[in-house]
Amino acid sequence: TISFLLISASVAVVLTYISVRRGEVELMQIQYEDSAKLLGEGLKRGVSSKVLSAAALASYYTGRFGRQNKNNAMVWPSVTINNFEEQTMDLLTAADGRAISFNPIITNTTRQSFEQHAASMAGTFGAASLLVAANAGDRIVADGIYCVCAVGGGNLSRQDDPGINTNSRYPTWMVPVYQIAPMASNSKAVMFNLHVESARVRALDDMLTYKVPTLTAVLQLVQDTAERPSSILFHPVFGEFKNNGEEVDVTGSISIVFSWDDVLRGNLPYFMKGMIAVLSARTSSSETQVFTFEIGGGNVTYLGSGNKHDEKYNASKRTVNTSILQAFHSPTSTAIENEMHDIDNNVVQFSFDLYPSKTFEDQF
Repeated sequence: TISFLLISASVAVVLTYISVRRGEVELMQIQYEDSAKLLGEGLKRGVSSKVLSAAALASYYTGRFGRQNKNNAMVWPSVTINNFEEQTMDLLTAADGRAISFNPIITNTTRQSFEQHAASMAGTFGAASLLVAANAGDRIVADGIYCVCAVGGGNLSRQDDPGINTNSRYPTWMVPVYQIAPMASNSKAVMFNLHVESARVRALDDMLTYKVPTLTAVLQLVQDTAERPSSILFHPVFGEFKNNGEEVDVTGSISIVFSWDDVLRGNLPYFMKGMIAVLSARTSSSETQVFTFEIGGGNVTYLGSGNKHDEKYNASKRTVNTSILQAFHSPTSTAIENEMHDIDNNVVQFSFDLYPSKTFEDQF
């Protein structure tokens, strides 16, 4: 009788454990699915907010300086917005970005007049270093458009941009940073030609070719001492407003610099820990950049390059595609939808693979 009671008690304990364990697993799976959905929606919002902020500023330039505005149409590309920082910082905050800038397209024909205009306006930008060089080798606005490049096979240095880049689809087009916010931490970027470094050239060329917003491949920004995956959004500024799919010309770009950990931050409840997000940037059919982050307790931790999730959780993978064209254009017909799909396949594409981890599982 005692043996029977002991066996019965043991079976009851085992059954209770199995029941509790099954409940824990089910609860974990429910919480993970909810968390993955929340994070996926947050990622799409994070990308869309950058597109929409850049679009608002691009439209302002088109409306004020475009060809339909007869009072200002003839001054392009020598255009300046007074109090640029005051007018754009709210947009940058809404985009959760690190810098926002206006970058006109300059050719060798318009270069001289633009540089003269820029030099005449530099005193209104609020940075003394743009007027007088603080150190040897520093550039000021009056020095003109520059690159960090090796002209003539020399060492990389800040120097006058040669006005040609044979690695671009638009070799004689320069895209200098002209007005930027915040100025205090970005003054050295003024007059820097973005259309030189390969990742920026690819994104700008795609923007000019397809006339849509584009993202650079993942970059390491010079101001970051630790590795921090970042990108730049380029949004086209059009020469005028047109309707019904009419052809428009691109006269400049709005750029928003951001880091991918900021895109991931703030999308999950603070009590949730151990979500793994693997960022992939497909730059070509054979090349993909991969970076891994862990999200928990309101923080985002960069784990390094490559896919570092625990393969034990492969079956739980959820993928979020973060196409910026979803925010740029809402398809109204099959033809437009197919066109956007074709463009999406030709630009740098980003996605996140989401996974739980042991830290996530241990919460339950």
